[in-house]
Amino acid sequence: MNINFHPRNLTKKTPQRIWAIFYAEKNRIAIDTNLFVSPKDWSRKKKCYLSTNANSEKLNKILKEQKKQIEIYAEELLSHLMKNKKRFYKDEFEKELKEKFDYYFKFGENKPEEKGEVYDFISFIDKYISNRMELCEGTHQTLRGARKNIVLAFNLAPAKLVKKWKAMNNFERKLNPDFLEAEKQLDFSEINKSWMMAYNTWLINANYRDKNKETGIMENMPYSKNYIAKEIKIAKQFANAAADEGYISNLSYRSVKAQWEEADTIALSWQEIAKLKALELDPNTTEGKVRNLFVFNCYCGLRWSDLVRLDNSRFSREGNQLFLSIRMKKTDTSIGFPILPAAEEIMRIYNYRLPNVCVQIFCEKIKKICLKAGITELETKRETRGGRKLIFSIPRYKMVSSHTGRRTFATNFEAMGVALNELMAITGHTTEKAFRKYVKKRVETKFASFLAAGATV
Repeated sequence: MNINFHPRNLTKKTPQRIWAIFYAEKNRIAIDTNLFVSPKDWSRKKKCYLSTNANSEKLNKILKEQKKQIEIYAEELLSHLMKNKKRFYKDEFEKELKEKFDYYFKFGENKPEEKGEVYDFISFIDKYISNRMELCEGTHQTLRGARKNIVLAFNLAPAKLVKKWKAMNNFERKLNPDFLEAEKQLDFSEINKSWMMAYNTWLINANYRDKNKETGIMENMPYSKNYIAKEIKIAKQFANAAADEGYISNLSYRSVKAQWEEADTIALSWQEIAKLKALELDPNTTEGKVRNLFVFNCYCGLRWSDLVRLDNSRFSREGNQLFLSIRMKKTDTSIGFPILPAAEEIMRIYNYRLPNVCVQIFCEKIKKICLKAGITELETKRETRGGRKLIFSIPRYKMVSSHTGRRTFATNFEAMGVALNELMAITGHTTEKAFRKYVKKRVETKFASFLAAGATV
């Protein structure tokens, strides 16, 4: 059995993973040695460490021992297959051989210690996220969340660390986004179609802890189809970046498509907004602040991250018209538009500085306020969770959230005939497709003008 050692890429300047390569049953077998070498310290001819590496003697001794053990384990596995008259399957053979190998040798014996060094897919993701300084904090959190899921999906973190992570509440996890340090490594050669499909399967079967909105009890909840699609999209984003830098050559992962479904969300009508405004609430109480914030945003269509940053400095006046100018936190682009009189009435209550309310409290209170206003009509909601399609009825007030005001703005003003380009300039959308996701028209409204004209069939 002719076993040779090959660093992954000798044209790079960074430390490269060393693979043990040999053939069994006419199949090329590659075993990760868990060792690394700088290309300048490797002998292409002798396939070992050069003396320029301070630990060359020790490391070459390890390579020799590894070669011996691979030969022993490979012969044992092949003999077992032959004795039991079983067929040879490359993937199963490599997996079993690798398990025996890792059990014998300490994992990560020569893992690079330099911070920020790229030696596998996870370390590349870490460097990629840290280098994307132009992204807002919310997007950084989303990317770190995707990195966390990959670590969990492929059991890269120590079991004790995962146990501690699962015991944390959501607040603690947000304070420690990088808590799950990867102990094991995920090589670039593993990133392919099979890997992406395995990740998708894990997401479908995975659960997260969340409060049941009916009982208030913490329960295990499967991920929604759109959340899974978003995570697949981000995983492909990481892989594409690695491929652009030459780390990944197998691009078969790109054939795995993110499967989205239309989200059943709502927008309030002008009549429902009027019901909210008619509630007698002290504007300085939490409920009063939440109601006014929500109604204000039904006239402005801002993201929550921008809504809570509004103060005197964001407004200017030209004659009798008040204008709002703000650089959006998510996209880092500037928008400016005139404020409607109905929105300015709310601004005056707070001396042109909207009250600050925690988003969790806002989402909790706005549902109760909408219930008080009688926004109780039942809606049919459909969603796919854990691969299962769920269809159920839910009162409209329970579907209202911090994002509903933005959808309400887009829906109502689009229905009133405001030019699409003007609405997109306010919402910050760059494509009509993205904007249309916010427009929540009911099917029956499409026939309104037809019926109003007295048409018959």
